[in-house]
Amino acid sequence: ERVNVITARMFPRLNTPEKMGALTQEEMEAEIRDCGLYHAKAKNLLGMCHMLTQRFNSVIPDDIKTLMELPGVGQKTANVIASIIYNIPALAVDTHVFRVSHRLGLAKGKDPLATEKELEKIIPREKWSDAHHWFIWHGRKICKARKPLCRGCVVVEECPFKEKNFE
Repeated sequence: ERVNVITARMFPRLNTPEKMGALTQEEMEAEIRDCGLYHAKAKNLLGMCHMLTQRFNSVIPDDIKTLMELPGVGQKTANVIASIIYNIPALAVDTHVFRVSHRLGLAKGKDPLATEKELEKIIPREKWSDAHHWFIWHGRKICKARKPLCRGCVVVEECPFKEKNFE
């Protein structure tokens, strides 16, 4: 949600890798200061912009492996980019996807990559990108980290989560 606020503010002015990459480290930090870990993120954003312009002719790569070569881009981010921009089926496991899939008993993986692999086995490939958004929505609105709203959950009867909350 915070990233959406920041990008809405930045993208009207800094809408190309060239424009964004022209910022200094300090200028980039000022742009994203209200985001956590802004020092490291500013460094990665600038590195990404430079790599995009120098190596990829300012075109975002269209495969997950190459996306992960960009500074600051890991599996989750590469999956989101591939899914959103290029319509490539991908399951990005963020904190919401991880929490909800574990509470529902759909995955037991100890880390996001293991969870991603488990979910890929049980969710049809053509639904991966949609499922990512469904898990996020459910995690933000219903199956919250600290106080899940189990009373409003459509799958509460099937949910094995032991600490259900019906307040």
